Amino acid sequence: MYNSAPRKSYSSNDYTPWLQNPGSNVLPPCTWGSSLYAYLNDAATREALHIPAELPSWELCTNAIHYKIGSDGSQWIYEQFMA
Repeated sequence: MYNSAPRKSYSSNDYTPWLQNPGSNVLPPCTWGSSLYAYLNDAATREALHIPAELPSWELCTNAIHYKIGSDGSQWIYEQFMA
């Protein structure tokens, strides 16, 4: 029988089920990502954006990018803008 009583709490897993398997390329339902994927991976778009052909196709979520977090953060760019 279906329980219609509201839940008392929700976890982040309830709100972001697509993050359970980040390498699966399953699009979150709120992104309407099919058109975005098609546009950003189109050969003419990649050429217009000067994206080298050897780089992989665009993905909404990826674990392939490894960021290095520094103590300065992005402060350096603001200092260059203000110079």
